[in-house]
Amino acid sequence: MNRLILCFFILISHLESSPVDRFNEFILQDLIYKQVSLNDKKNKIDESYGVINRLDSHISILVEKPFKERYLIFADVIEIYDFDFNQTRIIEINENDLGVIVDFLKNGIDDQYDISNMTNKSFNFIKDEKNILINFLPNEDMQISFLDNIGIKNLITFSKIWIL
Repeated sequence: MNRLILCFFILISHLESSPVDRFNEFILQDLIYKQVSLNDKKNKIDESYGVINRLDSHISILVEKPFKERYLIFADVIEIYDFDFNQTRIIEINENDLGVIVDFLKNGIDDQYDISNMTNKSFNFIKDEKNILINFLPNEDMQISFLDNIGIKNLITFSKIWIL
């Protein structure tokens, strides 16, 4: 009975919230992701997947495949660790030059984004001249599609980490 009531409240909250609110609620939690990149020029498809965890002082992104790497996103730096080569690099974050994906992983979406074509299942936004499409999937997953800075098509599917 308690699960039925919980499911009812989850359903009602999704019906009442805007797609941007749903996006922010979704993206600002621990997630599993799969990224598919299509390079038309080389006729090549690459896949990567991993886990995004939010910790007290930073966001941790563990890339499981194709190469095992860890990205720790702090307020002012990103620490990248390559497990295969046992190497660490540190990149400073300039808030004005923050990548779109890192930006919304850290902050969600606010009024600085140009949001358009909003339905209850999808919307577009533009930031830093990049057009990004958000789709909410029927299975409670979310997809983000965009062209990166070198023209490669990317599709990232995010899934919630369910704790039973």
